[in-house]
Amino acid sequence: MHSPSELRDAKSRRALLVIVGIALLAGGVHGVGGGGNAILACFVFLIVGGIGSLFWQWVAQRQWASEKKFGSHLVVASLVISLMWPLLHAPPQWMPKIATVTAIDGPSATTETDYEYHSVYLRDGMSRDSIYRTTQMKTWSRLSEANSFRATPTVVYFDPSDPKKVRFDEAPEWVSVTAMPKATKVRKTGEATVTLQFSNGFGLKSATTTTNPYVARYKVGTTLPIWVDPRSGTRVSFRQLNTEGGQEYWLLALALILGLRGIGALVACVLRAGPSVPPPLPVQPPPLPRMNFRSAPPRETRQDCSPRLHRPAAAPPPLPTPVITENLIPELMGKIDWFQFEKVTARILESNGWRVDRRGGAGPDGGVDIIATKAELRAVVQCKHWPKKQVVTKTIREFNGAWRTADFEDYNCAHFFCGFDNYTADAAKFAHDNKITFWGPKAIHASIASIGSNRFPELMNPLAKCCPKCDSRLLRLNVPSGRTEWKCSNRKCNRQYDKDLRDPNRL
Repeated sequence: MHSPSELRDAKSRRALLVIVGIALLAGGVHGVGGGGNAILACFVFLIVGGIGSLFWQWVAQRQWASEKKFGSHLVVASLVISLMWPLLHAPPQWMPKIATVTAIDGPSATTETDYEYHSVYLRDGMSRDSIYRTTQMKTWSRLSEANSFRATPTVVYFDPSDPKKVRFDEAPEWVSVTAMPKATKVRKTGEATVTLQFSNGFGLKSATTTTNPYVARYKVGTTLPIWVDPRSGTRVSFRQLNTEGGQEYWLLALALILGLRGIGALVACVLRAGPSVPPPLPVQPPPLPRMNFRSAPPRETRQDCSPRLHRPAAAPPPLPTPVITENLIPELMGKIDWFQFEKVTARILESNGWRVDRRGGAGPDGGVDIIATKAELRAVVQCKHWPKKQVVTKTIREFNGAWRTADFEDYNCAHFFCGFDNYTADAAKFAHDNKITFWGPKAIHASIASIGSNRFPELMNPLAKCCPKCDSRLLRLNVPSGRTEWKCSNRKCNRQYDKDLRDPNRL
């Protein structure tokens, strides 16, 4: 078992690792800004949780009824929702940002270049020279490339039989001639797409838009003002827009309903209790009459000087001893705690002729709760009183390993007591294979019934609990503070435990 300080330090380290892990995860996804905002959000949740715990302690110290606690819980929930609403709702307008152009795609464009060429051919036995015009079209993925295009003389091919038929790629039996460019027209055929990069508070994030008609004028590295949709975080605009939805007004309505219901419950409890009545003043006894010793009657003298014997008062009748039937034993076994179960196990062994030395409790036991001796037999005993946890093969294997260590090499047998019917068949089989006597709940109940329930004060009064550290009587607190419900009556020990008799400092 670990000490409370070690468990407390382990909890602190675990919480710190969780916060650092969240910060690193957010930082890896969204950059340095995301890690800082993640740490800030963790601190906000810690502050809200601290306010709620302080309010709960204040309610617990007032010893309020359950209905008042219910109302106070609703008020706390209303306050928490009201504090969280500013962090969850979207602003009424799009958020202004400064973006940087990282890439530009488009717009697409075409160029139309007019070419002029001379055709010399024979017609009707005569040589003819004519001037013709043709147009060449080219497609460009970016308008800037189209604008930078400069036409140069090129070779064209025309049909000798019909010089108006011309093409720019080579064809058989067609005549080639050099064409000179005359004019070039640029036509935009698509919209430009620009990639912007901006900071959204959680690192750098990119978005794409095609709404600005002046995108073609931008260059990579240009900075410009934009507005970002707070709901999506990716939609951008080059002018201010109003946010559509995302105000989360239903959270405010829920907080208002919970707050009114909680205040109503508190007011109803106060009105039901009525006005406080001051305690009545103590009644002064009437003054004694003044004695007139002169006229007092003579004292009566006793003739018999023997001493008067006072007859002792009759002793009250003894309280009837509660009778526990065999059917109630399982129910009472579920009400006792793990420390009382160790005592019940020790009494069962003592009734079977064993000399018992309990090693469990709150101190370190090395995996063995009880050491028992009987003639030449020396046994190690493990007790498990787990109402919510299952006894599996791993539990028996750990006990078997503790038995086989050098500390218990002189012990030739082992017993395992299981207080509830929540063990697996593999666990019981493993115990049998390793020569460990497995006591299930049926065997324990039968032993208690055969010995007699009056031999087990733990079952007669399950609320008479003792401190696992010093075995002193535990006092039950009227108003549990947090997880604390029991307190040791020994001032030197002064330990506190929860309802399951666990140290809250170790949780």
